[in-house]
Amino acid sequence: MEVLNLEGNSLGTLPDDIFDGLTSLERLDAGENLLSVLSEGLFDQLGTLGSMDLHGNAFAMLSDEVSSGLVSLKRLDLSRNTLRLLSGEVFNELASLEILGLRENSLSVLPAGIFKGLTILR
Repeated sequence: MEVLNLEGNSLGTLPDDIFDGLTSLERLDAGENLLSVLSEGLFDQLGTLGSMDLHGNAFAMLSDEVSSGLVSLKRLDLSRNTLRLLSGEVFNELASLEILGLRENSLSVLPAGIFKGLTILR
């Protein structure tokens, strides 16, 4: 499977093993759900994922573990959540990231150097 579209449901969580065996997944759309927490290592097997859309959920914070394994990610949409806090290293493993959507959140402060590893961000 290359594309998984879970958009517009009422998902409050994603099971830890939901992506087991999906090593060829290139696009994940889980926008417009009720997600508020992503478990550590959830995306570890998704090394080929190029696009992830998590817009319109209920994330208030994201920690570093979220980006683990996402070495090919080029597009990440976190718009229209309730993000108030981002870890200073949340994007560190996303060296391939070109597009990052953070609009319409509740961010008031960003940690120093949060975008330092995103050298090809447009």
